[in-house]
Amino acid sequence: MQERLISRLQKQEDIAVTTLVEEYSPALYRYIYCLVQDAEATADCVQETLLKAYIALPRLSDESQVASWLFTIATNVAKNYLRRHRIIRWVRLDWLPIYRQSHEPEVLQQEFVGQILAQLPLDDRVCLVLHYWRGLSCREISMVIRKRETAVRKLLERARKRL
Repeated sequence: MQERLISRLQKQEDIAVTTLVEEYSPALYRYIYCLVQDAEATADCVQETLLKAYIALPRLSDESQVASWLFTIATNVAKNYLRRHRIIRWVRLDWLPIYRQSHEPEVLQQEFVGQILAQLPLDDRVCLVLHYWRGLSCREISMVIRKRETAVRKLLERARKRL
């Protein structure tokens, strides 16, 4: 089925592209959000990722893993966004008792994890999110970030220690 989808994607068939967008948009959104920590910027990055993927569809090789290919594009788009938009981070109001009472514990936990991830270098963040959230192996992550598998293992090890 993967081969059939790839051949249909290479021809840029509407149904195949729609399937690709519907299947991967939520995962791309969550992944990019972990990197950029801004909802509007994340939506823009997802849109840019899908546009770049659409333009590159004819060059997609049969051996490619569609998910790895999309996450490679998403990683590059997020990195470019972060380079272009080095902005001041506003102070969060989590310390206010009123704010804390209005959120569920799970939301606070997710925000806490997001804050910790935001403090890590981007490559460490990318490796952690792809490995633990998406379940990619070190080999698959190495294809996404275009580094050797041993470098990915070292990045994961260093990121775990920083946490």
